[in-house]
Amino acid sequence: MRNIFKLFLPVLSLFFWQCGQTPPPPVLPETAMQAPPPSPAPEVYWYVLNVDKLNLRDQPNKNGTVLVQW
Repeated sequence: MRNIFKLFLPVLSLFFWQCGQTPPPPVLPETAMQAPPPSPAPEVYWYVLNVDKLNLRDQPNKNGTVLVQW
């Protein structure tokens, strides 16, 4: 019975000593430390319309007042 207590006390003290310690920071693999590749540039589309009369209005609907007509 005394042999159990001789083993139990060091193990118990080691347990409580480890509970007070702060864990070391995690070690990240090399791939996690690299920045992600840049995203591709967005595509830009240009549309050209050929119209006879183009109304520029003060509101984006048909009820807006016509400011200029090309």
